[in-house]
Amino acid sequence: MENWANELFEDTVVFCHNDLACANILELNSKRELVFIDWEFASYNCRGFDIAMHLSETAVDFRDPTPPGIKFSEELTDNPPNLHGFVEAYINADNELKNRIPSDRSGEISKLIQEVEFFWPITHLFWACFVMKLALVKYNCGVDMDVQAKDRFAIYYHLKGRTQQIWEKLRKQKNQ
Repeated sequence: MENWANELFEDTVVFCHNDLACANILELNSKRELVFIDWEFASYNCRGFDIAMHLSETAVDFRDPTPPGIKFSEELTDNPPNLHGFVEAYINADNELKNRIPSDRSGEISKLIQEVEFFWPITHLFWACFVMKLALVKYNCGVDMDVQAKDRFAIYYHLKGRTQQIWEKLRKQKNQ
């Protein structure tokens, strides 16, 4: 998959937060501005992966009081309702920062949505591996790590075909 990503998204590497969970986003009440905190995992990465990482976490409820302490929303896992709005805001901010008027704004939005959907299952694969590592070191956060890892792997395998379809489609477009 790394080769696929490099082949299709080489021009989309940007400085990323890489851990933009809801707990790492604060709202300044006085200005209603959002501030991102905890940048210890920040590095250059594909923007689609970083956005997918953030949005994929909206499908996870870590506050479930019943074991295993975590619940996944299937509906939000397959089709996040805030994907288009988030991507649109990202494209608008990117164009504003670069002081440019896009010639094909809707095309930019569609391309970024495809990037996010491409990386979506990969974020769950990443978290499955990371959670297994936490389980090995006996990390305790009130969530059954084995169950979370199995659920993350299940989501990855469920969505993996979509990544392959996007890759095949974009590869054809690139080679035309």
